[in-house]
Amino acid sequence: MTALSTIARLLALLPAVVAVNVPNTTSLVQNSTSSTSPATFTNPILPGFHPDPSCIHVADDDGNSNSPGTFFCVSSSFSAFPGLPIHASRDLQHWSLIGHVVNRRSQLPALVETNRSTSGLWAPTLRYHGGTFYVVTTLVNDERPQTDVSRWDNLIFQADDPYDASSWTNPTRFNFTGYDPSPFWDDDGRAYIVASYAWQLQPGIQLAEIDLDTGELVSDDSDDSDDDDSKATAPSWSTIWTGTGGLAPEGPHIYRKDGWYYLLIAEGGTGLNHMVTMARSKTLKGPYTPHPNNPVLTNANTTEYFQTVGHADLFSDASGNWWAVALATRSGPGYTNYPMGRETVLTPVEWPSPSLEHASSTNGTDALLSGWPRFAPVRGAMSGPLPPVDKEFDPDDDDSDDYTRELSGDDIDFAKWHASRRLPPHFTYWRPPVEGAYEIVPLPADMVANPAKPKSNTTWHSAGSSHPVTNNSATTPNALRLLPSTLNLTGLDGNYAGQKGQTFVGRRQQHTLFTFRVDLTFQPTALHEDEAGISVFLTQNHHLDIGLVRLEDTTVKNLTFSERPSWIFVRFQGITTGTATLPKPVSMVVPAQWHTLGTAEQFRNDAAPLHVTLQIQAANATHYSFSAWPTLAESEMRTIAWANNDAVSWGFTGALLGVYCTTNGGGANGTGTNGGAPVYINRWQYTPLGQFRN
Repeated sequence: MTALSTIARLLALLPAVVAVNVPNTTSLVQNSTSSTSPATFTNPILPGFHPDPSCIHVADDDGNSNSPGTFFCVSSSFSAFPGLPIHASRDLQHWSLIGHVVNRRSQLPALVETNRSTSGLWAPTLRYHGGTFYVVTTLVNDERPQTDVSRWDNLIFQADDPYDASSWTNPTRFNFTGYDPSPFWDDDGRAYIVASYAWQLQPGIQLAEIDLDTGELVSDDSDDSDDDDSKATAPSWSTIWTGTGGLAPEGPHIYRKDGWYYLLIAEGGTGLNHMVTMARSKTLKGPYTPHPNNPVLTNANTTEYFQTVGHADLFSDASGNWWAVALATRSGPGYTNYPMGRETVLTPVEWPSPSLEHASSTNGTDALLSGWPRFAPVRGAMSGPLPPVDKEFDPDDDDSDDYTRELSGDDIDFAKWHASRRLPPHFTYWRPPVEGAYEIVPLPADMVANPAKPKSNTTWHSAGSSHPVTNNSATTPNALRLLPSTLNLTGLDGNYAGQKGQTFVGRRQQHTLFTFRVDLTFQPTALHEDEAGISVFLTQNHHLDIGLVRLEDTTVKNLTFSERPSWIFVRFQGITTGTATLPKPVSMVVPAQWHTLGTAEQFRNDAAPLHVTLQIQAANATHYSFSAWPTLAESEMRTIAWANNDAVSWGFTGALLGVYCTTNGGGANGTGTNGGAPVYINRWQYTPLGQFRN
């Protein structure tokens, strides 16, 4: 099969544009407690790797009852750093990343040592009480046995100002054999945690009163009739519900409304059987009566594009309208191609006050549904009583590095960046980065390229510009320098990396169709298997890479390693698990004309600096292409591989697109002092090209 016929077949996989069916949510809107007119919106509201959402509404303190307030959402991050991203919106339609709960290595040193791709920071809950923001979550060491109490590190973070990274405290810990904790304050001000007991040991949702400032459980004296402290019950966790019988009851939240305690949980596991179920009680500790028509929200056993809907949270807006967020994957029932992983979706909810309304249950009998919420099914296009669009709320107005609407894409020319400027807040590492491995520095003078004069370094081109800029040897353009790690993206065993870490920085894939390209300067040495490139990175055992790598010539015999010649290749390779499709590695010797400067000796030994653009493109909903060419000579583009994205459709996270640099095991440490070659990133571009919702 020719390369052209292969490409033609792959392009034929591009789905046709089809109309999106809007679910019938009119009845929900008409029965809302607000007169707000329905408006259309699209899911996901937080595309890409944003699972396990928890959202709240915080009213404005300006005394204006018409002010819409602000919505805040947090999502889980596993081993990604910064961890637990916080997004804010005034209208539920336009969201800005305003920061991260875990933004300092010192907050959670153990995050460096996570083992397994399913370890890290699991589902957080965000709440606001008494002027303080609380995020309660679990650092899970998923490689340890369920019975090992050190597997579950349950954490409480607090902040007065979620926009200020330094406001987020170091965590307060509390003991619990489980995960998915959620705080709740009762009418009397007492604080509780409701959480999921380790379901492999004993499925169930448990509750305990707690001091959120110390993490200590509080003695339960609610049943005592006098002040005799000796009769107080010892602090403990009690099971309040075990769900409806679905796998893994988890993700609990408690809401107080109209004299009832409502308990919302997830069941079925986070795959195709995922669902949201609900129960309620007149007393906090139960007994809880299940909703007569559970599950209250799911797309299981449907042909919908949005699948795995579950792990929901409820909140109301300033007009009294109720909403739910949940996670979902855009996979369809085939559940094969979903590289963006579990994303955050929004759906309107009607939650009337109790009345004598009746409805028919699924078995044909009448069931009393008074006071239960009703969820609109999750679709790509929705309608609901949205708050008015607030164009004045835009954290980007001050051109600050602290906020970003990452959905608009990236076009970063590092040549124009000051050395003290921080990387954008949506840039993400896999575990906390090694200090000093990522810095804005001047490009070395002997690596400054001028394509018009390959062997001269008297002028340089700003990336993407046709205008040369005089270089007086004292001034060179800046670049983002990445020092190589000893470990590559796979790490020690596909799960672990240790304290040395892995040099990688990326951003979430947030669009079905996109182009991600990086202009880099790299001069790999002959001492190691130096490599730098770009990757679709899901986990250490699920990634697809294209890079420049120096490899020795193994065809030359009777020479030691240091005596053998070596050459620079463009190489595609990947790793995945299970039955996913993975192309064989592809290597191409870098053409001589790709070198733009260097000495005669360097040219003879293929050791001259390279100025190369690497690109990953999502051409359709199922495949990536991997290409390379000499920077500013795009006509020389070589597409060396296509890969099915099922290789990075797995597990709990979502794909990151980023840059890596490694010696592939060479050298003594992972901080760049091992003699390996750094890579210099001149330009970084992520261009959204399309979003599939059906």
